[in-house]
Amino acid sequence: MISDVYLFNNGMVLTFDEKGEQICAYQGPLGTVRDKILTDAPANAKFSFASWRPTEKVTISRKFFACLVFESDKFSDLCKQREESEDLQGS
Repeated sequence: MISDVYLFNNGMVLTFDEKGEQICAYQGPLGTVRDKILTDAPANAKFSFASWRPTEKVTISRKFFACLVFESDKFSDLCKQREESEDLQGS
């Protein structure tokens, strides 16, 4: 059962079960796995936005995850803005 869902800043999604093991059937590009995750994830599943570089994860709502559509230019701009914000906070 899906326990944790991580959306990375490159548009890839990783999922884990309650034992912390990856669930390959729900991993891949956001546009490919989003609907399947939203259909199968229990109400208590945790959704997070993460970065490949060392940083804190950001918890997001299931509703926010459901609204995301992977459009590479827009998503890339969102990620750049988030990383710039993190850089400013870290200074």
